Amino acid sequence: MYARAWLASAGWNANSYVVFDYQSKTNFKFAGLDVSSNKLVMGHRNATGWIVDKQAAFPTSLKSETWYNLLLSVNGLTATLTVNGTTSFSFIYAA
Repeated sequence: MYARAWLASAGWNANSYVVFDYQSKTNFKFAGLDVSSNKLVMGHRNATGWIVDKQAAFPTSLKSETWYNLLLSVNGLTATLTVNGTTSFSFIYAA
């Protein structure tokens, strides 16, 4: 999957997420890029809002208006996001 974070404007942040384990509009998991903080992010959404479960700095500078190749693999409770075939980031979700 290719993802592109659009240029942020007027107080909005630039990010790009893959949504998975979708149960409803307020119950799913996500993984992706947060350009404004230069981080890889994994988390979940519930009735209280967006919860970031894990984040890590991206080794180089993330840029808006740039295409990134994202591969999300889920094996049981472990989700692994690979960016551009080189940078991997994993999180183990609770059962």
